[in-house]
Amino acid sequence: MTDESWHARHRIVRLTLWVSVPVLLITGLRGPRPLTETLVITGLVALVGLSARLVRSRELKAELASVAVIGASFAGVELSGGQIHAHLFILSAVAVVALYQRWGPLLGTIAAVGVHHFVFSLLAPERVFNLSMGGMHGVGGQHIPTGLLLVMVLTHVVAIAVEVFAILAFWRFNEQLSDRLQDTVDQLRLREEELHYQATHDSLTGLPNRARFGDEVMDQLQQGRPFAVLMLDLDDFKPVNDRHGHHAGDQLLIAVAERLIGCLGGSDLPARLGGDEFAVLVRERTDLHSIQHVADRIIAAIHEPFHLQEGDVAVSVSMSIGIAQADETLTAADVLRRADSAMYLAKRAGKGQWVLRDGEQPPVEVHPTRP
Repeated sequence: MTDESWHARHRIVRLTLWVSVPVLLITGLRGPRPLTETLVITGLVALVGLSARLVRSRELKAELASVAVIGASFAGVELSGGQIHAHLFILSAVAVVALYQRWGPLLGTIAAVGVHHFVFSLLAPERVFNLSMGGMHGVGGQHIPTGLLLVMVLTHVVAIAVEVFAILAFWRFNEQLSDRLQDTVDQLRLREEELHYQATHDSLTGLPNRARFGDEVMDQLQQGRPFAVLMLDLDDFKPVNDRHGHHAGDQLLIAVAERLIGCLGGSDLPARLGGDEFAVLVRERTDLHSIQHVADRIIAAIHEPFHLQEGDVAVSVSMSIGIAQADETLTAADVLRRADSAMYLAKRAGKGQWVLRDGEQPPVEVHPTRP
């Protein structure tokens, strides 16, 4: 039960308790009990209710408030002179304290009804059962036949027990229903997360896909922050597929993705756009020197042979870098188009090179140091 739900229920129990106090006073004034007894009993109920406000523990608050409400219902029976309708106070009190969903007060009420009704029926029956009811007159008007007493006590205990166990059964059913509902919600959430992941990530390498990469680029543009886009295309990838098969090609793409991640910082975002084409979003190191350093590291890393199950293969990578300044009015498509065009210039210039394109200026070809 959440804190908000508990406090809402606690307010209902407290309201019931403070409504019960004037009801007890009226019942006592109209009943056969002396005024002093009425004031004492009502005062004790109010005192227990007030003590619930003074403690900090939520569990203790619930226990004291429950005792006060249940006690008020027993007091109503006694102050009314055992009127039969007053016993409904106990049934009502059980329903109210059930809001806390605590077993103790409910099971305690069953025992309390049995002890209170039986003992007081023997010692002071006028406090529990109205002696004017038919069949209850005896010697001195005070004696109740034992058989009838047991039947009446048992009837009240059974009535309370049925209500209590119905409430407990409802709790159990509600818990099962809530568990099933929560399981369904969790499954739907996991399914939604799985579908979102599939929609935004490459199934082979686990890298973000083209759609996710475009969203990240657009987010950088909207925030007005400088960034760089690196577009990568593997040279000699097709011969790997032709010579070793598509399984080797898949292994190579996975290995390239792993090496690419190892070359980047925590804020950079690598992606697989499709086929043997990759991209990198550099978020922080956007000065030319830093971008050149990142490009050189990637080229050097991918230049190293890849050890696949089918044998060692070597590829190189052509790379382009597109830098978008924060004051430019661009779309993600514009940035990717600039980087893509520079990448193809790099491929035509030769393997293992990168080309820088800044804005709409003509591309500037730069030859990194070959490993």
